[in-house]
Amino acid sequence: MADSLSHDELIRAFHALNGTATWEQLRQHIAVARNDSYEPYKDDHNYDTTLRQTLYRYCPGFEKFTGNAIFDEIEQSRFRLIGHDAGYDAGTIDDHESSVRRSREISEYKRDPKLVRLIKAMYNGRCQVCGEQIILPSGQPYAEAHHIQGLGNNGPDSIKNMLCVCSNCHALLDLKAIQLTLAGLKHLHLKHRIDQKYLDYHNRLFAKRWNSKHK
Repeated sequence: MADSLSHDELIRAFHALNGTATWEQLRQHIAVARNDSYEPYKDDHNYDTTLRQTLYRYCPGFEKFTGNAIFDEIEQSRFRLIGHDAGYDAGTIDDHESSVRRSREISEYKRDPKLVRLIKAMYNGRCQVCGEQIILPSGQPYAEAHHIQGLGNNGPDSIKNMLCVCSNCHALLDLKAIQLTLAGLKHLHLKHRIDQKYLDYHNRLFAKRWNSKHK
């Protein structure tokens, strides 16, 4: 059904999804944006192939990468729009070229993969927000690390500013669709001291987003 898909469609999808998204979130969002419905694309393998080829063409680390980085895989099957965290509202490949170096310095300098592994191990891949644990066919748990105050918004790469979450809750947190409180977390390890100021930061954005929607 999808013979071609432009990088601009992907960029718009990332902006709508707050800069980061899983493969499935991208798949569904673009399908709905094109057709007002996900159903025609649900089992369309041509659509999947076209989407992957377009994404990987501008994503370092993949065989089809052209050398022009617009997207980046930050975790397995989770991608980000380069420049989005830096507050850059870009729309085309040419626009992105000037922002790539700046955004890479922000994310790569601050992000410590050891902390990501630590917080996932601390909870054995169980989501702190909903309590669910996703088990892959390999038998290994799958989880993601979420920075409560984003690195691109001057949040530190610290365990005090991180949560272990499932992909669904990660998306909800990125979209500021749910509030965060220590009491509301399903799991909190004794050695995991979350700083209240980062929760307050998240909740201020949550309130701002939803108050503006209901005016």
